[in-house]
Amino acid sequence: MKKCFLILMLVSFIFAGTIGCATSAAPQISEVKQMLNQAWENGADVKASLEYYSAKSYLVSAEDEQAEYDFEAAKVFAAKALENAKKALEKSK
Repeated sequence: MKKCFLILMLVSFIFAGTIGCATSAAPQISEVKQMLNQAWENGADVKASLEYYSAKSYLVSAEDEQAEYDFEAAKVFAAKALENAKKALEKSK
C-alpha cells in the first residue's frame, strides 16, 4: 500500500512538471505579428525584403508548430521571426 502511494505521488509530480513546461508561444507570435505589421506599413517588404520575408517565413513555422502543440519549437521559430522582424523594422525607418 505504501509503495503504491509513493509510485502514485512520483507519477503525479512528473505529470505536473511536464504540464508546467509546456507553455504556449502565442504571446511571442502575437508580438511578431504586430512588429511585422509596423514593418510592412514602413515599406519593409521593399526596403528590407530579406529580413521581412524571413520573419514571415519563421512566423509561419512558429504557427505551424504551435498548432501541432510543439511549443518549444514554436518558441524557437518565434524568436527567430522576432529577430528578423526587428531588423526589418529598423531598416525600413
